[in-house]
Amino acid sequence: MLKTLMKARLELANYKAHYGRAGVRGTASRAAERTLAGLAEIGWMAGIKLSAGFTRWPWIAVTFASAAVSFFCMSLAVRTIPMGTAYAVWTGLGAAGI
Repeated sequence: MLKTLMKARLELANYKAHYGRAGVRGTASRAAERTLAGLAEIGWMAGIKLSAGFTRWPWIAVTFASAAVSFFCMSLAVRTIPMGTAYAVWTGLGAAGI
């Protein structure tokens, strides 16, 4: 019995190591991450335009903050879906917003 429990625990640890937190989180949070990444992508592109060649400091800060949020959410989404799909959604939302 002890060997069976140890084997099950090892399999669970391997699953978590391979899939990250994907087994714990639901579909809604993954969709929210992709959506937030796309919205941050829009903020990033708008911030570049509004910074007027990176001469307006508040918009420069918005640009870099939006880029950081966008890349962070994208990295979370890539844990659970293929990179190509995540990138297509990310750029599609950004292009649709601009």
